[in-house]
Amino acid sequence: MLRILIAGLPGSAANWLAQRLPGVTVEMAFSGQEALDMLRTDGGRLLVLDASVEDPAAAAVVRRIRADERLKDLPVLYTMELDASSVKEADLRRLVTDLHVDELLFQPVDRSELLRAVSRLVQVTPAERPSVPLDSAEGTQERLSHALAQVWKRARGPVLDRIAVLERAAEFVAGDRLTEPMREGARREAHRLAGALGTFGLGQGSVQARELEHILGSPVGRGHAPRMAELAARLKADVLARAAETATPEPAPVVATAPNDPPVLWITTPDEALAEQVSAEVRGRGLRAASDAEMEDGTLRPDAVFLDLRLRGEGEAEWDAFAKAARRAPGVPVLAYTDRDALLDRVRALKMGARTILHPPLAPGFVGESLERMLPVAGAARQTILTVDDDPAVTGGLRAILEPQHFAVHTLNDPLRFWTELRSVKPDLLVLDIDMPHLNGIELCRVVRSDPEWRHVPIVFLTARSDADTIYRVFAAGADDFLNKPVVGPELVSRIRNRLERRPA
Repeated sequence: MLRILIAGLPGSAANWLAQRLPGVTVEMAFSGQEALDMLRTDGGRLLVLDASVEDPAAAAVVRRIRADERLKDLPVLYTMELDASSVKEADLRRLVTDLHVDELLFQPVDRSELLRAVSRLVQVTPAERPSVPLDSAEGTQERLSHALAQVWKRARGPVLDRIAVLERAAEFVAGDRLTEPMREGARREAHRLAGALGTFGLGQGSVQARELEHILGSPVGRGHAPRMAELAARLKADVLARAAETATPEPAPVVATAPNDPPVLWITTPDEALAEQVSAEVRGRGLRAASDAEMEDGTLRPDAVFLDLRLRGEGEAEWDAFAKAARRAPGVPVLAYTDRDALLDRVRALKMGARTILHPPLAPGFVGESLERMLPVAGAARQTILTVDDDPAVTGGLRAILEPQHFAVHTLNDPLRFWTELRSVKPDLLVLDIDMPHLNGIELCRVVRSDPEWRHVPIVFLTARSDADTIYRVFAAGADDFLNKPVVGPELVSRIRNRLERRPA
């Protein structure tokens, strides 16, 4: 069986690929050294490596592979963030050449694009209609992808209209006829595109729109016209290609397996007394406890894992046990019970997927209280989120991302109606854009913080801007968090949940 190793991408991406590549085993490594060790021990057909990998860094991993006689011909698919809108194609070609990688994709990686690249490199035809369990992380991703595809069908017309504005602006610049109101209008359209396109899997389009916004952010002359026209043409081509791909969207069939009722905690420990203590506690809270033996056949999927890392041997044995559990239950929150208390050990555990770290002695109630924070409570009311952005494509994308995560989402595209909507919806959290007509998000944030009734509501900003002055103004106004567009679904959900968990009672 062919073997693909993934390092630096989320476990849900690995499972998503495994569902679509028949005859292929997809495994995960949690550090650069682990990836090298796994390849040297068991070999592999492809390495999918993100630039965020550490210990050693991703670039060093590639260089060591190319210097290894057994691994030097291994194909490497490299993924990375692209922050600078001014990076030229020649620079990217040099990057590929210097690192000796076979394929380069930019974050946020569109999964369809990732599948095509992987299939090409391992020469495997992907399955057309994989079956995905409804309650799995992959099932959630399938529903999200389908929901975003439906939003995209409605949004692509307005997106093409905005690109047409940018095309006309380039023509007017070439003729030295662009007025100040026209420049500002075109800049705003580029800003909206930069925020929306990445949400729908057009990360490169978002980068191109951001460069256009930068060009239009100050007076322009005829010398800017060729680059503006080139960027607008690329945007249009990318959007039309995306429209062709999603013209007849067919979501993967979903196997309607019911969620665990009650939720299941997988308890993995060699300490029988501890296993009984934790089992009794979770059963007392209405949850089900599952042992290693019950998990062995793979038919039961846990909702959380209690992982005892003690008594596992010396050196790296504890971390090997952690990695094994994370591979068996990707995306599932882990309670790590360990003797290790050093700062770097805590950081390593959190990077590998720990949600909570517990230390001996285990006080009564700690496990149950941690689980109540981590798992949704059956029958509980949905927490309400109000999203404010003048672009309906963005608010539609946010709704598609957040509603499957048990949030009640209300959207608002006219900031002048904000105060009325705030009082009507009574949200548990606000998501605000910065650049909007009439009233910007920073002004709305200040209004909220000045009112005793609403001043404690968490506020998360989403914006295509990332300059130091903007970030300072956002937090000075009272923001709790700040994310750059394009929106990456899992990161947004994680940030929102963290803010809601820390909200004062």
